[in-house]
Amino acid sequence: MTRIFFYELKRLLWNQFFVGILTVILFTGWQILNQVTLLGIEQTAPFSVQSFCDYLLRLLPLLWIGTLFFLSFFFSKSEQKTAVITHATPVNPLVYAAIRCSAAFIGSLLLIAAVFLLAAVFYGRFFHWYHWETLLLPGCLILIPMVLIDILIGWFIGQKFPWFLLIWMLIPVFIIIVIL
Repeated sequence: MTRIFFYELKRLLWNQFFVGILTVILFTGWQILNQVTLLGIEQTAPFSVQSFCDYLLRLLPLLWIGTLFFLSFFFSKSEQKTAVITHATPVNPLVYAAIRCSAAFIGSLLLIAAVFLLAAVFYGRFFHWYHWETLLLPGCLILIPMVLIDILIGWFIGQKFPWFLLIWMLIPVFIIIVIL
């Protein structure tokens, strides 16, 4: 099973999309840190929990879209053609689905780690501030449940209506537009 997991993870991470979404997320994150977080949110310091969570919430739509793009690889037309072969293997389909979802989750965690690393570089460079224990827990409490919800709902949507994943990608964008 680990061989299948690493194969699926390799398929997700070694493609042009992962590099593209990572580049877009890092560029957007740097712009948010320089133009919004640097000034502080609601009369707080730039390295406060409020400012950091605002930074994460502004990047959440891109992380959401990246996760759903990972899932869309599993429901593409070429993938549906090879489904006949994968269903003929002795692997339980539920186990295979769990392996694929966990590979998408690890890919999403790598995107989250890149967002955290970018903030660490920003805070270290501009403020010489390295007290990440105060920001790590709130950041994980915001992003990890959202990614899990995204993967679970996206998996069930993708199985029935793969095209609906594109609409599901826009949900956080509309929410952020309404909030901000």
